[in-house]
Amino acid sequence: MCRLDCGTGRANCNGNQSDACETNIDSDPNNCGGCGITCNAVAGQACVQGRCVVEPCDDTVDAGRGPQ
Repeated sequence: MCRLDCGTGRANCNGNQSDACETNIDSDPNNCGGCGITCNAVAGQACVQGRCVVEPCDDTVDAGRGPQ
């Protein structure tokens, strides 16, 4: 049986062999690090190098009250 072998950072998340490794799992927030792994956009997570991360807070803003 043949198996599609995707390169690093790519995956066949839709299961369609005709478009091969269509998903960039290093940056896709709906398939972060693997198919179906979703980052929490509401919490501000982005997919960076296959991991869901949150951007560090700005030191000049405290709990949404504005610059100090």
